[in-house]
Amino acid sequence: MAAEQAAARTIAALDPTTPAWAVANDALQSAARDRAQATHWESVRRTTLRTAHEEAAGSPPTTRRLRFLHTTVKGGQVAFTIADESEGTIRLLQIADEVASDTRSGGVLVYDEVERSLHPLLARFLLSAAISSPGDEPWQILFATHAAELLDADLVPPAGTWFVEKDHTGASRLHSLADFKPEQLARLRGRLATGYLNGRFGGIPIIDDDITKLAGNEADP
Repeated sequence: MAAEQAAARTIAALDPTTPAWAVANDALQSAARDRAQATHWESVRRTTLRTAHEEAAGSPPTTRRLRFLHTTVKGGQVAFTIADESEGTIRLLQIADEVASDTRSGGVLVYDEVERSLHPLLARFLLSAAISSPGDEPWQILFATHAAELLDADLVPPAGTWFVEKDHTGASRLHSLADFKPEQLARLRGRLATGYLNGRFGGIPIIDDDITKLAGNEADP
């Protein structure tokens, strides 16, 4: 809550037409997502503990309990509950399960910050496997990301890649990678991420004096 309150106070003191206001607003939304995530994992922890207590008491568990087996250096195995695992492992399990489910029944999967808690190579592998899966029913995956390394025409074609850019009013506008000339994309093939970070396609943050002040690197007058 403290992070959300700090972001709210910052927003109130800023001009909503400036890039700094957009950054602070994004920080507020991110803090809210983090709080929701913490609440979710606290629920997972409580469910795991309740199930363990039920098992210890000899009662039939009311929920299924996942166990993760890790091999030790001596060849033995140690069982971890979901509460013992890292957020990255749980995220991997979540996405893999949802992709497997949607490829069977159809639907649309939507992820914000799909790379969150995942190694870049693992995030790319998951997306590549998901995108290349034919599925029993028509399905789609829609994801937002700040991971430039996922900007690759071999992973997602230009027509499926969109950039979000805020204008001077703070409004978000979208444009597609397919809007750029094919010869320009051909020259950057394999280096689209570098081109993006160099500002070739837009959709990058404007680091100005307002953001410097927001970061606390410059005292207010």
